[in-house]
Amino acid sequence: MKNTDTNIHFGPLDLPSNSVDLVTVLAPVRGATAILPAGYPLRWATFSRQKSHLIVQADGHPRVVVPHFFTSGGQTTVATGDGIEVSRHMVMLMANLSLRVEKALNALAVPSGDS
Repeated sequence: MKNTDTNIHFGPLDLPSNSVDLVTVLAPVRGATAILPAGYPLRWATFSRQKSHLIVQADGHPRVVVPHFFTSGGQTTVATGDGIEVSRHMVMLMANLSLRVEKALNALAVPSGDS
């Protein structure tokens, strides 16, 4: 079943700050794009695989599951509701990073004045 609604909205999460780990959001798919909540910090998120599903996690935010991303789900992009996008190739790269490469990429993501 595909969602054809072009205005996907996520309700507020009125939860205690320590319960964010208990929440999992299922990312709806629009065409070939998996849509995460607007404002989700994709730049600092980690990507992992659980069977055929993509798991996206960021500190202080609910875990997001993109069903069947690694099989014939057909998603080519992961995007937030406010337009931030990550391509399928980049997601697959990030899901298979070594800790050493991840540390180097995180260091590059820090603005020069924040060191």
